[in-house]
Amino acid sequence: MDVSIGQEVGYAVKNDKKTSDNTRLIYTTDGYLLQAAKNDPTLSEFSCIIIDEAHERTVDTDVLLGLLAKRRDDLKVVIMSATMDAAKFATYFGNAPTLHIPGQPHTLDILYLEEASPDYHVDTVRTVKIIHDEYPRGDILVFMMSSNEIERVCTILRRNCQDLDVMPLYGALTKSEQQRALVQTERRKCIIATNIAETSLTIENVSYVVDCGYCIQSVYNPRTRTRVLQTGIISKAAAGQRAGRAGRTSAGTCFRVYTEEFHDEVMLNTTRPQIFTTEGKAVVLAIKSLGHNDVFAFNWLDAPQPETMLRALGDLRDLGFLDGTMKITDRGRSASRLPIDAMWLYAIMEGHDNWSCGAEMCAIAAICSTQRPVFLRPSAHRYASDELRRQWVHPLSDHITLLNVLHAYVDVRTKAETVSDRQTWCFANFLSYEALEEAFETRDQICTMIQRDVVRGWISKIPFRHPNDYDNIRRCLARGLFLQSAFRHEEDVYRTFHDNQDALLHYHSALMVMAYGIDGQIVVFSSQTLTLVVCGATLTQSESSHITKTTWVEIALLENPRIRVVIHDHASVVVGTGLKGKLCC
Repeated sequence: MDVSIGQEVGYAVKNDKKTSDNTRLIYTTDGYLLQAAKNDPTLSEFSCIIIDEAHERTVDTDVLLGLLAKRRDDLKVVIMSATMDAAKFATYFGNAPTLHIPGQPHTLDILYLEEASPDYHVDTVRTVKIIHDEYPRGDILVFMMSSNEIERVCTILRRNCQDLDVMPLYGALTKSEQQRALVQTERRKCIIATNIAETSLTIENVSYVVDCGYCIQSVYNPRTRTRVLQTGIISKAAAGQRAGRAGRTSAGTCFRVYTEEFHDEVMLNTTRPQIFTTEGKAVVLAIKSLGHNDVFAFNWLDAPQPETMLRALGDLRDLGFLDGTMKITDRGRSASRLPIDAMWLYAIMEGHDNWSCGAEMCAIAAICSTQRPVFLRPSAHRYASDELRRQWVHPLSDHITLLNVLHAYVDVRTKAETVSDRQTWCFANFLSYEALEEAFETRDQICTMIQRDVVRGWISKIPFRHPNDYDNIRRCLARGLFLQSAFRHEEDVYRTFHDNQDALLHYHSALMVMAYGIDGQIVVFSSQTLTLVVCGATLTQSESSHITKTTWVEIALLENPRIRVVIHDHASVVVGTGLKGKLCC
């Protein structure tokens, strides 16, 4: 359009906005637009809203669709997707007209296995080698399930195809590492990716796609308050998206490492909407903050699971974000505007009201809410990264360990003259620059929003040097994250109070790294991930006084009188964010 970004055309995303009074077209995310709707439910600022990639069915998109289906008369809405169920969306929007735009200007061949593969890893590697040896020039894009699989396949291909540039691509990589996979090379390139490459990124010059047919799915279990990481079969729509990565600029071929029968008879037509697989507190707060008090009566395209919503309603009431009649409170409305889980606002206010560590709780909430892991552990440098990690470790707390990292980064950020200096420091210490920068910006955003919406003028960036700060933070975490609690059931095994779910200590926890452990531990956690067993890994140890004044422990003991809690001089409180792994907690 030959205009400057921020003038006629702008963008608005989390922690970054570039618009002006002259802006007529704004590119934004569904999450950002939903936040705008909380302040202006009719979205009066806009005359037309276009929702692209609607088939992804994120929670924010579904809530927006519910609002837009009951929109004001003068607002035009366009729903776009290459693979969505157009008839379903058209019916939802009152038999709206449907327009089909022909795509795929180049031919795309789809090839299947004749027989089911006993090991798709082996067949994937074999397929890539055949393409490289026998097919005309063109880059190769391979879809695998997880980062571990990707690194393993990369190693095998580099060993067997030395004239092929093999690049990994997944969410935990740094932006520079991801960019390396997207840059053109003189030799043929093979990109091994997760489903991040389905729609999120544009990769040029891909002529061949190899699709394993599987992905890792995260599903929330409201009964145990755990996220379950499980192997899932992709949908026909996702398979179509993957195949569509080839043939964009020339003829392409998709090699599906499964049979045509598997595609036609086993795969679902569309991917399950995220509303079925996500935790419900943010959904409930979003709906109620938009003026819809009955979440079950909301205009859902697909209604969420009642059990998930009921669990969320109960949790939000316990946190004080809903009142006794299930109407949203002022603090609940504030929680709905924050870019963090609702329970973190409870913990932050606990820190402000009782322990003089509100600012530090903002920092902990921010760094625990990043979309990327803070600590990097490259396969070739695992020992070195583990050793460097020890410099940040607090022996009683993973949360304080993360806080130490963020404070160190803030110091470097203040002194560094260039962005490159910050990145160099992060690289040398095996830390994610993107995660720390996101945490830094999110911390400031949280502080600003709380100052404005919750307690005016309450917070300052206090220096983190007082010897009592660590104890206060541990007390605050013990009380602020009371909804998810567990006790030491037997050696190295914890059991949740409310759900009788067993869990183990993660091998990366500070309590394991420093070989620190005691009997009679009481634990709390902010989220769990279930693979083979329950996982959680950001842990904080507290003293007995932190626990004995905590009413939720007394309530838990009344609910389960057979539990015997042994309180020592250093009984522990453990706080966790979800981690993946086999032996965790």
